[in-house]
Parts: sequence; C-alpha cells; structure tokens
Amino acid sequence: MLNQNGHLTIDEKIRELLVSALKVSRTVVDSCSSGTPLLGNGVGLDSVETMALIAAIEGKFDVSVPDTDLNAALFESLESLSKYVLRKVEGRMTMYDREIDG
Repeated sequence: MLNQNGHLTIDEKIRELLVSALKVSRTVVDSCSSGTPLLGNGVGLDSVETMALIAAIEGKFDVSVPDTDLNAALFESLESLSKYVLRKVEGRMTMYDREIDG
C-alpha cells in the first residue's frame, strides 16, 4: 500500500518487518487484514517475538517505545500497532520542528 506520496504506509512497513525480521511467512502476512490480531490466533507472535518486533520498529522508524507502553492492547491488531507507531513518528517530527524553530 502506497500513500499519496508514493511511499509505503506504516502498516506495510510493519508487515515487511514481520517477514524480514521475524521470519513470519509472507503468506500469513499477506492474508492479514488491519484488524488481524498480532498475538495468539492471529499472526501468532509470542512474547519474545513481540519484543523483537518492537526493537525492529524502533530501528526502522527511529522511535523509542517505553516499557510502560508495552501491553496487550498495543498488539491487539496490526492497525492498533500502526496507529501507535504513527503517533510516535508524528511526535518525533513535532519535537524536531520545535528544535529547528527554537
């Protein structure tokens, strides 16, 4: 999925991380909707894999995910995780804008 600027969406980048960093089957990832759970009967990530996904997200998006944000709701679905990452990225950009203007 490309956004208006022709760039991959956060959702698509997370899907790519699932395949490249966590070795989740491309078939499984491609069959997921945005509402597919990341834990349990959805994608099937376990606790170690969720931590690996968070580390990959931190590196890919240049964001920090504090331990206090790590809860089951964050991994409720691909959409919930994508929205969280979007908020973190937007927050980082706002801080960057303040540093430039400040």
